[in-house]
Amino acid sequence: PRLEVRLLLTTNTADGGYDNQPDGPADSSLFHSLDRFRRSSADLRATLHLPAGAVVTVGAALEREHDRSTNICAGAFGDCTTPPVDTSRWNRALYAQVVSDVLRRMSLVAGVRLEDNQRFGTYGTYRAGAVYRLTAGTRIRVTAGSSFREPNFFENFSTGFAIGNPDLKPEHAHSWEAGLEQSVARSRASVSATLFDQRFTDLIDYNPSVAAPMPNYENIAAATARGLELGIHVAPGAASLGLTYTNLSTRVTNPGFDST
Repeated sequence: PRLEVRLLLTTNTADGGYDNQPDGPADSSLFHSLDRFRRSSADLRATLHLPAGAVVTVGAALEREHDRSTNICAGAFGDCTTPPVDTSRWNRALYAQVVSDVLRRMSLVAGVRLEDNQRFGTYGTYRAGAVYRLTAGTRIRVTAGSSFREPNFFENFSTGFAIGNPDLKPEHAHSWEAGLEQSVARSRASVSATLFDQRFTDLIDYNPSVAAPMPNYENIAAATARGLELGIHVAPGAASLGLTYTNLSTRVTNPGFDST
């Protein structure tokens, strides 16, 4: 009863594109593009409930992405057909998380994940948080973490009107938040306030000015987002009502190729 093991197997395929044939004998335009993307993965995880109340989760994941696309086009400016794309990449990951109560007033969560990607190397992310109960109805929350977004296949390998860059790095984000929650009316209602801050780096930007065969995509842009969120939640009986207000301020710290 203290150990749970799960194996999750998933696969999904997306087909898309367009087929614009000539409209008549006088029309020499032909645009034909097809794209098939498939993602398959396996995730094995074990969750252990320790006698002291802590919950430990460890796991490993394996994922394969495959993309196959063709692009045929002809028009007034000549043949613009590009070579077909048939490429794939593997991603391996290890992760662990601990959730625990400390001194009956504090709950802690900490997790790490290590990714090893065939195309862009090894990256680690983390998440840590704590909730402290000042009184029976007052809680303080603090969390911090990091994440990344891998380049998609179009940004890496496109060969049509835009040229992909196989050397792109993932986009990165670091964030934190701190909040206070107060229960009122014998816990039938609560009010909350949360400060948050996010920083994005290595954002992938599109440069329309380069000439083939130079790539149109580079890791160059950056931005920040911070703000305050206020919330009220009321549950007098079977029904409940929630109201939130968010004041968000975003700023581009590096515009990349976008001069506007």
